[in-house]
This record gives sequence, C-alpha cells and structure tokens, in this order.
Amino acid sequence: MQNREKMKEGVKGNVLFHALPYAIFISCFTILGLFGGFVLGNMLGGSTLGFVFSISLTFLGFFLGLFIAYHIVKEKYLIC
Repeated sequence: MQNREKMKEGVKGNVLFHALPYAIFISCFTILGLFGGFVLGNMLGGSTLGFVFSISLTFLGFFLGLFIAYHIVKEKYLIC
C-alpha cells in the first residue's frame, strides 16, 4: 500500500517536471503577445486600440505557443 502511494507521488512529480517547460513556453508567447499588442496599439492609436491589440495578440500568442508545444510533444512521444 505504501509503495503504491509513493509511486503515485513520483509519477505526479515526474509529470509536473515534464510539463513545466511547455507551460513556461506557452506563457512566454502569451506574455509577448500581451505586451507586444499593448505597445503596438498605443503606437498606432490610443488606449482602446491598445486594448484590442493586446487581447487579440494575447490569444494569438497563447494558441501559437500551445500549437508549437503540441507539435513538439507529438514528435517527441510519437503520438499519432
């Protein structure tokens, strides 16, 4: 019984350790989209345009990071 619990804890820690680089990768793209959109919107117009660009580029950065991470995992673990 104790061995089973230790194994579960080890697997949970191992999964977290493997998922952490992908989470950081996705969050970096999200943050770049957020601040890049905010700066671009403020350069082109005003606060409303900055908000619109930051929201759209935030989602674009998130989904781009998710897409790239998915393809990296797909190639690494040969998921069909």
